Amino acid sequence: EKIATGLVRTVLSQNPDIEFLDLDTAARTGRVKDRKSGEILTFRLEDVGSGKLTLTKSDGTTVEMSPNGIHMTDPAGKETTLGPGEVVPLPDWVPAYPGAAQVTTSSKSGDNGFRLLTTTEPLAEVRQNWERALADAGFNSVLATEAAAGGFQSVEIKASKPDGKIVEVVVSATAEKQTMMRLSYRPK
Repeated sequence: EKIATGLVRTVLSQNPDIEFLDLDTAARTGRVKDRKSGEILTFRLEDVGSGKLTLTKSDGTTVEMSPNGIHMTDPAGKETTLGPGEVVPLPDWVPAYPGAAQVTTSSKSGDNGFRLLTTTEPLAEVRQNWERALADAGFNSVLATEAAAGGFQSVEIKASKPDGKIVEVVVSATAEKQTMMRLSYRPK
């Protein structure tokens, strides 16, 4: 327990806006205070033993910090993940891009969401793969708009289904021979 408390204090001391308040050893929980808002947050010691720290706000919002990044869930169920680790699952109607790596963020609120991805495939190949994947997933209206500025190329792909579902992908080639993708989706 002393080790877990020490780990929590070490992690939280990295943020000067967080103050460690107390530890309830019987309940195996602790409390910290956000110095800016004055809000009290709670955490569970068993989370620390599994390599993560989950803070719970008074409104029910949870913020989980782990080696996989930061995962937040608000009371309405909106999920946001920051970091290269765990990914918020895509709805079954949104095609995934095979072999792409998640860069930093994924977010989901109901069936709305977005994520940032990267691949080493060239922009033209990524465009073709997205257009094919969207058509295979039943999107019958696919519009691609190309742009180039300052030596950088990008293409925006917008696709929709008859039931109103929309997927948009902005694909950009970078100087590091990487192709970045911002995928966003919404049911209507």
